[in-house]
Amino acid sequence: MRELGPASGTKRAALVVVAAALLAVFACYPWARPSITVPRYALVEIDPASMVFRDDLDKDSLFRAVDLSLAYYAKLPQDRIISYGPRKVAVHRLVETMEAFRAAVDSSPNYWSLTRKLREDFRVFQAQGRDFMRRVLMTGYYEPLLPGSRKRNARFRYPIYKKPDDLKRVRLGNFSKKFGSKYIMARCEGASIVPYYTRREIDEKGALRGMGLELFWLDDPVKVFFLHVQGSGAVLLPTGEVVQVNYAASNGRPYRSIGRYMVENEYVALEDITMDSIVEYLKANPERMKEILHHNESYVFFRIVPEGPLGSLGVPVTPGRSIATDPRLFPKGALAFIRGQKPVFDENHNVTGWEKFTRFVLNQDAGGAIKGAGRLDLFMGRGPEAKGAASRLKHDGALYFILLKESS
Repeated sequence: MRELGPASGTKRAALVVVAAALLAVFACYPWARPSITVPRYALVEIDPASMVFRDDLDKDSLFRAVDLSLAYYAKLPQDRIISYGPRKVAVHRLVETMEAFRAAVDSSPNYWSLTRKLREDFRVFQAQGRDFMRRVLMTGYYEPLLPGSRKRNARFRYPIYKKPDDLKRVRLGNFSKKFGSKYIMARCEGASIVPYYTRREIDEKGALRGMGLELFWLDDPVKVFFLHVQGSGAVLLPTGEVVQVNYAASNGRPYRSIGRYMVENEYVALEDITMDSIVEYLKANPERMKEILHHNESYVFFRIVPEGPLGSLGVPVTPGRSIATDPRLFPKGALAFIRGQKPVFDENHNVTGWEKFTRFVLNQDAGGAIKGAGRLDLFMGRGPEAKGAASRLKHDGALYFILLKESS
């Protein structure tokens, strides 16, 4: 994503109280931002004997995702310490985990054989989730394919920008050790350092106009907004060329949920809030579009990448195999296993139902709305099915991380 990322949903008076309890349920995109309590440890070790490791996808996609995590680990010091809840392990153990897992999958004729090997040789850690049942809310995100142009014209009038030269990252730890690694995004105005421009200042007042920062022009401001939310996408040019764009930086302004804003202002009912309902409302009420979109001051800048979409680790994410979690709590790039529900489609790419599944995944992304031990975002891919699934996926599941035992 990531900041891919991201992804999801969220009446006055009494309804505000209800919304506070339920907003976490709507999170395919960062529309809801409930306050998050971070547990001391997000993972707890469990007995592998309780697990059955059955995977519903192909081996090639799994090995591709594994190799991309290995590429990420190859860039890290091999003695860097990674946390699995209270257990601390070095990066080289994660590399060994990936290699042993690949060998186990290759040599196992069926899932029962693989299950036996994983039970014997690997440790399993379960995410604490958001309640005593360790439930994890699983949502989805996708890569949009957006018609666009390299030049502005009557149809394509809404820019996506590359990172401005005057956008500076200021490390607060340089001024005082109490700030540690915290930083702010800012710009210089005379002799002062000031916050960077807001979404309103950029899109309505033209703060960046005429600076040659436009990467591409799109045909819809709502598409631009949700490209910012997703953090990456593909631009389809009139020539048929597809160009991959990815998150480069943000203005550092706080993310504000337009879904929550719409519910609080009674534009859309809480029970109806989805990505599709937000888009439909904005299209039907253009006089409120600026008000709603500008509520979110956060603004994303992009760069062209040769392949993607790229997750927060700087490697491409794999459809169905890459997940986004809270990077404060879960090991980056690590091998994981999920239980959840997946969509069933008809011949017109419509979601007609949901069925249970289990699957190996890799923790390769992060997102602005994916916070806490009870959240997970699954990358669905590109196209109408991916969009349909991502916009509707809001189901409880479970998340486990797998680590090779020391003696294996």
